[in-house]
Amino acid sequence: MSITKLVSGTAAIIVCCGGVGAAKLYGTQTQPDGFTDSQKKITEEIVSIFENDTPSLQYGYIENLHDGRGFTAGRGGFTSATGDMLAVLKKFNEAEPNNVFTKFIPSLEKKAQEEDENVDDLDGIDKMWTSCATDPVFCKCQDQVVNELIYQPSLKHWKAEGLQTPLGLLVIYDTVVEHGDGNDPDGTPAIIAKTDQIEKGNPGSGVRETEWLHTFLDVRRQDLLNPTNTKTQAAWADSVTRCDALNNIVYDRNMQLTAPINLSVFGENWTVTNDTATRDSS
Repeated sequence: MSITKLVSGTAAIIVCCGGVGAAKLYGTQTQPDGFTDSQKKITEEIVSIFENDTPSLQYGYIENLHDGRGFTAGRGGFTSATGDMLAVLKKFNEAEPNNVFTKFIPSLEKKAQEEDENVDDLDGIDKMWTSCATDPVFCKCQDQVVNELIYQPSLKHWKAEGLQTPLGLLVIYDTVVEHGDGNDPDGTPAIIAKTDQIEKGNPGSGVRETEWLHTFLDVRRQDLLNPTNTKTQAAWADSVTRCDALNNIVYDRNMQLTAPINLSVFGENWTVTNDTATRDSS
């Protein structure tokens, strides 16, 4: 995910952190202010399936995907080259000074400024990240950054475009997770702008939300296949089925994210319910 300016959110995240597990959500919300708890839970599970092939939030995940962003880690896909991993570790350092990550902060600050994908000077950070997955403070720091850098910007775009449905917010949220909210040509604002150009408007100006979402996901799909940042192309090309899966929910007109929701992504079928998501073993 690309770094963006921190947004002061009004909805605080409270998450139970036992390493990998389902989250207790931001609090009961009603439209048009965001998701209800049930819709948020379903959204988190869907995005976690897209990101990590499991409905459980992966606080301890970390991997170098060789996509130009260095390490990708945690429940929000925080990366070492774009600044959001830095945001998590700064929060953790404020809560627990001189922790195991403190020595990496200067390097991560430099990488964020230069968008440097090299991880040679981050030796050992992957093992430390994984080992901290059971630390509730570390998990809470990840939750806070997700709120500030993903959920709140997604909500802002959702409202600005005149979207009205939880499905619309899920589509924007998942895009911010993968594409980031920066001003680069592959970022969420660029995809929104191109969609508005094609549709000659947005739902706020009278375009049907389902039509706008189909176009948005088509534009996003094309960007995944042909990103401006060619370093991401191989990794992103493999993820186009998450756009297809979201488009199928739009085709089903399940605008309220009513469970059960059937997903087909990465060659696997999932059923998402109000309790959890299960993989079709057939």
